[in-house]
Amino acid sequence: MDTDFNREYPAVETPSGTVCWRKIMKRFMIVCLLVMTFSSSAFSDEIPPGIRYVKASDEINMKAQKKLERVFSQTSVKLDDLFGRNVTCGPLPWAQIKNMESLRNHKVIAANFVIPLSNGSVQTLEGAVFRTKEEISAFCRTMEGYLKTGGPYRIRKPNAEELQIYWAMIPYDIEEPIFVADNKDHKLLLHFMGDSASVFWIGDLQGMKRAKSRQSY
Repeated sequence: MDTDFNREYPAVETPSGTVCWRKIMKRFMIVCLLVMTFSSSAFSDEIPPGIRYVKASDEINMKAQKKLERVFSQTSVKLDDLFGRNVTCGPLPWAQIKNMESLRNHKVIAANFVIPLSNGSVQTLEGAVFRTKEEISAFCRTMEGYLKTGGPYRIRKPNAEELQIYWAMIPYDIEEPIFVADNKDHKLLLHFMGDSASVFWIGDLQGMKRAKSRQSY
């Protein structure tokens, strides 16, 4: 087994099962031709061509949405009930929280993401995978501090551009429930397991969107 490769591209549990980050490169070759061709005003019922998107029932989506509304309506956001056995953190907020003291004593698994830039080039950025109860607890405490700014959150479905950004980073289909929690400072994409019980992927697309417009990160 190529252990060095597995450390760099760890397997991740998703609604479709466990997948390997090796598949990202094949997926990205298709996605890079589609990025930035659709208006950000479109919602997830307008799925960009080339994205494999699987809808869930209204009941499952409503269950996930209510959970997010409950979590993000609190004066101080508490994330303990949001995550399950493991969670992947996208390039943002990972770039901003990875050196915080609350995470220093935890051996977090690195996960690389390939990001398309507006000038046609790509850049590989680092995220993280948290798998133990202790790691996830530390991640929650750190994220709660990160999320304090920007005012009240709104829960909504991701638009076409947000789906494209996420699709470019992942080796699996986008299966609902998937939502965005946004305010003035953050645009958190949260992807649930199929039963809507827990979030397995979280990333702040607000920072990534700004990076694309600057053609740098």
